[in-house]
Amino acid sequence: MAFPDFSRIRFFSLMKGRNLTVFILAAMAFWMLNKYRQNDPLPVSSLAPDFTMVTTDNQTFRLYDILTPVVLVFFSERKIFANNTLCPRYEKEMPYLKLLQEEGKAQIIILIKGVDTPEKLKGIYAKKNREYMENIAFAYYDPGIGKKFGVNSWPHAFILDSNHKVRYHTKILSSVTISKHLGGG
Repeated sequence: MAFPDFSRIRFFSLMKGRNLTVFILAAMAFWMLNKYRQNDPLPVSSLAPDFTMVTTDNQTFRLYDILTPVVLVFFSERKIFANNTLCPRYEKEMPYLKLLQEEGKAQIIILIKGVDTPEKLKGIYAKKNREYMENIAFAYYDPGIGKKFGVNSWPHAFILDSNHKVRYHTKILSSVTISKHLGGG
């Protein structure tokens, strides 16, 4: 029985010399990117870390000041606001989130990566079609807040109970899931 000649197969001929080095470097780059984008969120039942947020009129408050359940969403402006509008997946959930807050069932907190001053927050509100962010998106002073929640890749959402313990977390927001975990369905 003769052993097959693999040198004639295109894949193996590409792996000769520097092509192999390029292949290994590309594989390492993809591995590192994947590792960076993986989240290791706070486990369910763990206490969420406290942090300070600020409104557009420079009023500060802490997460632990909120006595109702909280839906906390970490957004990245670049990923969420493609073409200067909200990603359709999140846009359809916004009215429901606003309604939850208006009915007093939960405080909605949206943190947008890199928005750490009232001026930057005002800049987010000022852009076209972002009025719905008013009173639910806040600036935050702690640049490591995502890491404290175990979030490397934004968006990510947490549902916290009134004792600030994690009840649920996910990368994809769903009104059905939120309602279920807040006791409404």
